[in-house]
Amino acid sequence: MSKGGYLAMERNKFVSRRNKTFCSKLYVRNPRYYIPDGTYDHLNIIEMWAGGPEPPADEKISVVATDMIIPKKVNKYQPLELK
Repeated sequence: MSKGGYLAMERNKFVSRRNKTFCSKLYVRNPRYYIPDGTYDHLNIIEMWAGGPEPPADEKISVVATDMIIPKKVNKYQPLELK
């Protein structure tokens, strides 16, 4: 059930998986917790920031393979679904 490289799934299943990842307390402490150990070191990582002089490492945003952004700091995710 792949369409253009994306996996098709029912909305309820998607919401459940999204909430499992982003509502986890681990995500707030370490946004990269769901990436398997050792994998992050082998990705094409580009460190980016908003502009101006280069900020400290903890204020940069990690961009992986130019199509997926993995933040270093996050806010707690609060789902808005009523179900």
